[in-house]
Amino acid sequence: MEFIPLHDKVVVKPFDEEPTYTRSGLFVSQTHTELPRRGIVISVGKGKFSEDGLRIIPLTVKEGDTVLFQPFGGHVVKIGDQDHRIMKEEDIYAIIR
Repeated sequence: MEFIPLHDKVVVKPFDEEPTYTRSGLFVSQTHTELPRRGIVISVGKGKFSEDGLRIIPLTVKEGDTVLFQPFGGHVVKIGDQDHRIMKEEDIYAIIR
């Protein structure tokens, strides 16, 4: 199945993060932490429209980039048997190289 986001949307496959524990040894679920998440860009849209609406501004991220993104950014979707996130490029903090 091909999954093509529209406009300024990006599909990111989050990495399985290492477990996080408090000082006292309690497990902290990644779904309940506000720390940024990491993932790989699977697919990107063509870009967003300029303010005048006459041209498309290409996105900065590209397929294959490793990115740092908002922990609750975008929407979770299942592609195949894995969870992915569809988000706006502005929900991505940085490209990691």
